[in-house]
Amino acid sequence: MFGDFCILSIVRVSRLNWTGHVCRMDSNRRVSRVFNNNHQGRRLRGLPKKTDGIVYKQVITKCKITNWKERSKNTADWKKYIKEEKVRIGLQWHLRRRRRRRRRRIRRRKKKEKKKKEEGRGGNE
Repeated sequence: MFGDFCILSIVRVSRLNWTGHVCRMDSNRRVSRVFNNNHQGRRLRGLPKKTDGIVYKQVITKCKITNWKERSKNTADWKKYIKEEKVRIGLQWHLRRRRRRRRRRIRRRKKKEKKKKEEGRGGNE
C-alpha cells in the first residue's frame, strides 16, 4: 500500500497535521486543554509515562520546526512545513497521486457536463 516507505514516517506526518489542528483549536476545548496541560503529581502504577502532548512535541523536535506554536496558527504556513517534511521523508508521491486523482475527477465532470449540454441541444431542435 505504501511502497517502500516506513509506516513510522507516515505516522509522523499525520501527527504533525494533528498537532497543527489542535493548536488552532479554541483553548477551552477538552482536546486542546489535555494537549497543552502539564501533568503534575505522581502517575498511577502501570500507566504510560509519556502523554500524547509529549509524544507530539517530540515529533516536532525531530522535524526541527522552531516556533511551532506560532507557525501552526497560520494554516497555510503550517501546511507548507508539513509538505516540506513529506518531501524530506520521501512521501511526495502521495501528493502527486492525489493531484492526479483530482484532475481525473475534474475531467470526468467536465465530460459529463459537456454530454448533458449536447443532449440538451439535440432535444431542443
